[in-house]
Amino acid sequence: MRCSSVDVEACHAPWAAAHAAALAAGRRSYSDPATGYDAFTELGLLAQGGCCGAKCRHCPYGQQHVPPAARDEAALPARPVLLRARRRTGRAPSPPLPPDSAVRLWEGRLDATAPAGSVVCVCFDARSGHTTLLPEGCQEGHLHAAMDALRAAGLDAVAVPVESRSGAGEQAAAGLAEALVGHAVLGAEAAFAELRRRG
Repeated sequence: MRCSSVDVEACHAPWAAAHAAALAAGRRSYSDPATGYDAFTELGLLAQGGCCGAKCRHCPYGQQHVPPAARDEAALPARPVLLRARRRTGRAPSPPLPPDSAVRLWEGRLDATAPAGSVVCVCFDARSGHTTLLPEGCQEGHLHAAMDALRAAGLDAVAVPVESRSGAGEQAAAGLAEALVGHAVLGAEAAFAELRRRG
């Protein structure tokens, strides 16, 4: 079961309050009250820079590198996050995106013309996980299907949760900008403008 840090009252898992308290204190881990084991908080996992594939309870990357059959379908990123195509290994955080990376928007399917080095922005409904802000006529899908297709193609992605239809384009543009802080990429301004237009 996955409970976000904002709905602790609705979550009855014994660790939910411990996780929320650790996040509020800015800690990267906490002691699970049921087992006594240390568990990473969402903050601690964000500092690692990518999904390790271990099906972490608070994975902020939507369990991107967990095999689809084992993935928790409710595991959706709670905030905009960079999803690296290569699985993170070891203790070193993921390196920054190459400076010649170009931002593209998800079109509801894998774009065969997307060059290597593309970073694909996938906007999704924060509650359902369904992709959103697609061009007219494109088929909606689920964030996990988009993540799997992009990972298989070796393309990095930015997953951007959208809370509501009202102002969705602005939310998405701000989310994409937040996820790309510290990365020099091409085409970001054009992507921001297109997201605002679609919203």
